[in-house]
Amino acid sequence: MKTPSLKLLAAFGAGIAAWEAVVHASLFLNRQSPRLFGIRLSPRLNVMQSVVPAIAAAGLARYALARDDRPPFAFRWIARRVLGERLVDVPLDAVLDDADRHYGALVAGVAKAKTAAGRMNLRMTAYLVAISRSLREIGVADANARRALADGLFAVMRRVWWAPDRLAAIVHPRDLAARTRMRQRLGRRFYFRDPDWSMREVHVDGGFGVDVDRCVMRDFLAELGELELCRDVLCAQDLKMAALRGERLLRTATLAEGATHCDFRFVEPASAPLVAL
Repeated sequence: MKTPSLKLLAAFGAGIAAWEAVVHASLFLNRQSPRLFGIRLSPRLNVMQSVVPAIAAAGLARYALARDDRPPFAFRWIARRVLGERLVDVPLDAVLDDADRHYGALVAGVAKAKTAAGRMNLRMTAYLVAISRSLREIGVADANARRALADGLFAVMRRVWWAPDRLAAIVHPRDLAARTRMRQRLGRRFYFRDPDWSMREVHVDGGFGVDVDRCVMRDFLAELGELELCRDVLCAQDLKMAALRGERLLRTATLAEGATHCDFRFVEPASAPLVAL
């Protein structure tokens, strides 16, 4: 069975949200306050139930109807925020405009991913490459560009993983290895799925290990000749997130560097205290 595309799901969600907004706006305009599951739909509640879904419907519809050869609006908005703090001497508006052009030439490769998470990650990866190439064209050294992109992506990733990290901390408040294991398994179950990623657990005394035999983002970047960006920006997130969580991650090989797999070995806790999430 074919997995629905994110755009199709967004369109469906936009329709549901719009319908809810219309229903509650109608109740408010007709001064009706019925009860639903024992809760009275007061005028104030009807207003909230009209405004919030309307905003959600507009955002989802914008994403669903966006051109495939342009980066999602959220990508550009986030890039402006996180890179604006790190590239203060760079004409960021011009860079982002030029990145849109590069993205249009790269986005066809998104079709290589088979899962919704894989396609979203390839869109993100294509946008990182687009920004990197735009920065290169105005004379920013590749090392400086990749450092800024890695720091900017980390600012996003720490928020994306906040909920799974909190859940793991609630379930295993005193066992760091158990938190690591739970988070990794949640990620594999809902996010890093076959065939875009191929992962297998490896026994580690007193810790937790995973080998990654295939990564769709690495394959995409290899075809573009951008494996250094893969190593310095994407692979760097694993080490940055481990440090944030107070974990000790040992890694001796990566697909980006030509190895047959990426090895993740979470061993005894680092000596530094846990960083608050």
